[in-house]
Amino acid sequence: MKKISNNFLVKILAVFFIVVLIVLFFRSIDTNKPNLEKLSSKIISFCAQENSRQTCYDREIPKILSQGVTLEESFDVIKLIQNQDNGYWFCHAVAHKLSTEEYYKNPNKWKEIMTRIPVGICSNGGLHGALQAHFSSEALNGVQINELMPDLQMICEKRENWQPTAQQQSSCYHELGHLSMYITNADILSAADICDTVGVKDDGRNYLQTCHEGIFMQVFEPREPDDFALIYNIVPQKEKLTVCEKYTEGIDKGACWKIGWKEKYEEFCNKFSGDLRFACFREAWLINDKQIQTAEGIVKYCSYSDDNGEKRKCYNKLFYSLMSIFDFDIERMKPICVSLPKILESQCFANIASRLIETDKRLIEKSVDVCKYAAHLGMAEECYNELVHYANFVFLPGSEDFNKLCRILPDTWLEKCLVLKN
Repeated sequence: MKKISNNFLVKILAVFFIVVLIVLFFRSIDTNKPNLEKLSSKIISFCAQENSRQTCYDREIPKILSQGVTLEESFDVIKLIQNQDNGYWFCHAVAHKLSTEEYYKNPNKWKEIMTRIPVGICSNGGLHGALQAHFSSEALNGVQINELMPDLQMICEKRENWQPTAQQQSSCYHELGHLSMYITNADILSAADICDTVGVKDDGRNYLQTCHEGIFMQVFEPREPDDFALIYNIVPQKEKLTVCEKYTEGIDKGACWKIGWKEKYEEFCNKFSGDLRFACFREAWLINDKQIQTAEGIVKYCSYSDDNGEKRKCYNKLFYSLMSIFDFDIERMKPICVSLPKILESQCFANIASRLIETDKRLIEKSVDVCKYAAHLGMAEECYNELVHYANFVFLPGSEDFNKLCRILPDTWLEKCLVLKN
């Protein structure tokens, strides 16, 4: 009998060791999925007892990061909750919190966090948290704006390990609008100067609208303690804000703060000119969130401008906002759309459809269903055209999700969609 060499034994042991590692790896995946399902079920059961499930989810989900759940797995938990609770599609705020928590684990890896955020979920809220945590802390530590500019100019651009969709880039520049308020200590004109510097590209791309809207969203929708402190001096009727201190949750306190703007937001927005003025009005919708829940209220709100292009932007903002207010209940939106002036009906249905896929890629079929409904009313053209545009905006051309959306469009728009693939 031949003697087995030591080298041969080493090779056998090495192969055995690798096989064991592979088995353990896949077993960990199999066992982790039930753990995530248990976590999601536990959160759903707990939040079912509260008045606002949305607020509860936003509070409870980030806690799982301290329980050994990874950033990527936390988004899987969100998906599992959404599978059981159809009213929780607007998870932008919790995605923001998750990436913020991840940032504080290792601030030096803030750029990597952007590449780990899943695409097509929570309206890209995950992109915002780490960015805001990084740049706002830099600014509060007294770093000069010109020292931050190189990072501000490149952070939203494609790079070797990050190939963003057009939507991701737009969302990123929107966040730079928020950050510019921190960097300038809430000096709106100086914040706008930052947008002007980073938002206009040599190749013709222009992100000023989304960046300017980020500035005023920071003004009208504070959520975190630093947000409230930042914009306190801007609020015109500060004496009314004391009643809001009873709220411990940021979203409830932020909603309460609108009382400090009542009858004053128009005067505030009219201090600015051009698109800065328009962006202010577009983001001040929260002050009138009850008024804009009717067709008449929508038309009245957007009357701040006679420019047809600006009116379309305003209506788009309100239709998108109403979808989140209504927990993405399409049936609540339909009566509003058909009550609008004829010239606005088509845009209403088109914006509902695009809002769905802008929020989550799993809502592709629902977005097409909206256009089918619009088609029965004789408004197919604008709705399907918007989905074709958003196929190229929300998804990377040629990707699985891009192809999925294109394939379920009617033939005329299927052909238009596939052209974008090349």
